[in-house]
Amino acid sequence: MDPSSNFCNYRTALQGATQRSQMANSSREKIVIPVFNLFVKDIYFLHKIHTNHLPNGHINFKKFWEISRQIHEFMTWTQVECPFEKDKKIQSYLLTAPIYSEEGEGCLPMQHASLPT
Repeated sequence: MDPSSNFCNYRTALQGATQRSQMANSSREKIVIPVFNLFVKDIYFLHKIHTNHLPNGHINFKKFWEISRQIHEFMTWTQVECPFEKDKKIQSYLLTAPIYSEEGEGCLPMQHASLPT
């Protein structure tokens, strides 16, 4: 994944994957797995960069519509049934692997909800 142009290549690929998943016939073709931290970053910057109200005092519906659209899209991806078999070893690793902070301060405590079986 090339971070130049603020992940423009990734966002273009994600948009293409989203369009393909909407027209897919099989459940395998409907799966879209976004990079979660970029999703959160996009929502955060939409919120921080755009004001809640326009200069005339009206609510900035464009801002809230875009945030709503991105969250709706993400929620749609989470509702797709995965056709692949669950691997208990991989699931266990993902639930127990240490998480490192960006500051390099070592492991952070793992807080998670158990995955549905």
